[in-house]
Amino acid sequence: MTDHLTLTVGIDGSEHSSRALAWAAREASRRNARLRVVHAYSIPTYGGDFGVGAMTYPAVDLPALQASHESTARDQLADVVAAYPSLEVETVVKPGWSVGVITDNSSDAELTVIGSHGAGSVAMLFLGSVAHGVVHHSKVPVVLVPNAPIPPAITSISVATDGSAAAQAAAEWAADEAVRWGAELTLIHAWDYPYVGPRTGTVEPAEFMELDAAHLMTEAIKDLRSSRPDLTVAIHAKIVKGPIVTAIVDAAEGTDLLVVGARGRGAVRSFILGSTSAAMIHRVSCPLAVVHADSSE
Repeated sequence: MTDHLTLTVGIDGSEHSSRALAWAAREASRRNARLRVVHAYSIPTYGGDFGVGAMTYPAVDLPALQASHESTARDQLADVVAAYPSLEVETVVKPGWSVGVITDNSSDAELTVIGSHGAGSVAMLFLGSVAHGVVHHSKVPVVLVPNAPIPPAITSISVATDGSAAAQAAAEWAADEAVRWGAELTLIHAWDYPYVGPRTGTVEPAEFMELDAAHLMTEAIKDLRSSRPDLTVAIHAKIVKGPIVTAIVDAAEGTDLLVVGARGRGAVRSFILGSTSAAMIHRVSCPLAVVHADSSE
């Protein structure tokens, strides 16, 4: 971590990324951190004057292209600069693969923020593949902001837990964020049938599943209290039954921020929800924070 905290946000000129920018600016102001605004763009693959039939394609004017994207970034930043005049803002505008540009400029950041959807000429910057790419390659927590109204403050935070180290890391991050905002914190554990329980390694009766879920939640809260002994915010617990994504999203309805853990080795990671990560990104209606477990895990 640098001496001066930094939050990175990716923008592409779209309304979706404007929401992400507004969320990131609010968070940076709250943390008294620098806001690094990253705008990545693609360069047309053709170059030079050549003819294809009756059509001629001019050479790419790289300085003009750079200036155009710098202008787009300035225009998108105008509202943030006006809303947070004391916020230190650093702007990075450069060509390249959007996932790589964003993650490269997030390596020293405390948090990366992107929109969960987006459009435009910048290789559809914030559509699924880029959102997943940033989440999978980032070494810092990532917040995906949907195109929805942003409340003036975070008053409630929900975190999914499954008993893993990744879920523990997510709970600790969520607890710190709850303290920062004075928000209530809710731990959510979802289970569904069939379920392989820890007692026998086979499918267990429903009553055993419920006992396992209750024990897991008790341990998760105990671990969180142990890691954050001075935690003063209210902690609630929700144990829900049903398909994992649906159950968690429904249980988190109305929350200002949903937090999940990610685990894995190397640059490519997965949600604690595994193959359901895509559904989680596209179904949740509030900002979704993805927190990585320690890379040495």
